[in-house]
Amino acid sequence: MRPPPLAWPSGLLALSLLLLTSPASAQDAAVERGAVRLRAGVASHQALQVEGGEAHPYRGWTADNLGLSAHLFGNGPLGGAVELEREVVRLLPTGGAGEAHLHSLLRGTLALAARGDVGPLKLLARVGYGFAQLPFGMPTGGLAPTGLQHAVVVAPRARLALPWWALQLEAAGELWLPLRATDAQRRPLEVKSGAVSLALGRRMGTVGPFGWSLWLDAQGARTDAARTVGSAAFARVGRVGLSTELTWDALPSSTP
Repeated sequence: MRPPPLAWPSGLLALSLLLLTSPASAQDAAVERGAVRLRAGVASHQALQVEGGEAHPYRGWTADNLGLSAHLFGNGPLGGAVELEREVVRLLPTGGAGEAHLHSLLRGTLALAARGDVGPLKLLARVGYGFAQLPFGMPTGGLAPTGLQHAVVVAPRARLALPWWALQLEAAGELWLPLRATDAQRRPLEVKSGAVSLALGRRMGTVGPFGWSLWLDAQGARTDAARTVGSAAFARVGRVGLSTELTWDALPSSTP
């Protein structure tokens, strides 16, 4: 009784590589030098652990989901990006019987970033290193709660200005290409994970080169893990959050 495998589109990787290797005009790349986004939200978790052919489903939710992300560019299309997220969730066996387990999960990325415009779309892609603690480890003695994965993270994003009320629509994805993953006892794991998200935002004000915006987002994520034949787990997470974003914009240069 193993959950179906992940099927993440190869278009995420292709779009990110295209941005990293394509030139962008200096005028477009100099509009926004950097941004910092602080996010708080709620999350719903569903997990399934399989041991010896026996399935153990769990679920839970949390309002303790915090995230911080930032990117910085110079005058060209290349820059850097960092992201850190912390989530504390209490998982209960489905049906209410059994012991609840509290998981404190940390994940982060450090990446090279690139951006460019395709028609009305403003694109940004991150490719770099990521780590994430795994939300497994139930009282059945299977995958441990403090498992850790290391991966190459490919994360494209597209933003579109809408014609109503100065709104912006943002779609993003993450594909984690595994480098190494272990459980709490440092035994190797096979892990597949990724996420997709959609957000709606509006710029609320500008002071000189700085602006701030509000964003409402929704995200779906999934992680599959396996240690041995007959031992596997997966977790599905749905998140909804509110973010505030501070941007640093390059002021237009005056021409004599």
